[in-house]
Amino acid sequence: MRIGIDAASIVGDKGGVGWHTYHLLRSLLALDEQVEYVGYLRPGSLQAGRLEGWPVHDRLRWVETPRWLMPCRGAWDRLDLYHGPNFKMHTTGRSGGIVTIHDLWLARHPEYSRKLLGQAGSSRRAIATANRARRVVTVSEFSAREIEALYGIPRERVVVIHNGVTEEFSPVQDEQGMAVLRARWAIPSAGFILFVGGADPRKNHRVFLQAVAQSRSQLGGRAILLVGDAEHPQGSYLATARSLGLERLNVPQGYASPLRLLRPCWAVFLNSLQAMSAPYAILSSSEFKRYWDSVAASC
Repeated sequence: MRIGIDAASIVGDKGGVGWHTYHLLRSLLALDEQVEYVGYLRPGSLQAGRLEGWPVHDRLRWVETPRWLMPCRGAWDRLDLYHGPNFKMHTTGRSGGIVTIHDLWLARHPEYSRKLLGQAGSSRRAIATANRARRVVTVSEFSAREIEALYGIPRERVVVIHNGVTEEFSPVQDEQGMAVLRARWAIPSAGFILFVGGADPRKNHRVFLQAVAQSRSQLGGRAILLVGDAEHPQGSYLATARSLGLERLNVPQGYASPLRLLRPCWAVFLNSLQAMSAPYAILSSSEFKRYWDSVAASC
């Protein structure tokens, strides 16, 4: 069996979808010794026929191709199935194709779209893709319900495959390393409250910080640490904090490495998804404040 996969996102700054595809392809190669894979890349991705960071594998072939030629690649490369892991299905195999839709937050909240003509056109194309696919893959039951509600795809055609967690996120007990972080970020002896998300509006950092500002007396001297992309075209950790008069705010740089040290030591860990009734819901300040009151009471 030969499966094609859109692997363009694993080159360069991967982002969430890129890392998802990176680990997916590596896991698939380790699972089944009978399946061949064709990874499609943008022109210029390969160096001397090889992709940096990927060893040569007898069941994986890289193909550089421009976007306009992709509809023909399924037939040319004799694919049995094609997988589009990033909302799009550029070609199909003998048995069609599947598409992964990670979330529908922009379909639910088009006001956050940065596209010149808005989100409507992209949503129409995504609905058409989902209707063409043999199966739609998503990462949570909530997203499956959203796909059914917003795209009209029958639930029986949507498959939920939850994301896994790599070893890079396992906690590390390292007192010396933690002491360095405490000194670097001026973490007080009272401890810290860790928020993981980003300045992207869907991560709710603004309303989280508004709730923190309204609940200062309940912090008990603890610092606030925010991990994730500190700057976004539609948001900024530091700008929001300054506007609310929050001075004891730290924005660690990086992702997994500091988190592995911080995990055994936090007083409270607040992931943006924990504070939502569903992934990527946009909460009001009052809704987040009610959630924050329950968190602060447990400190």
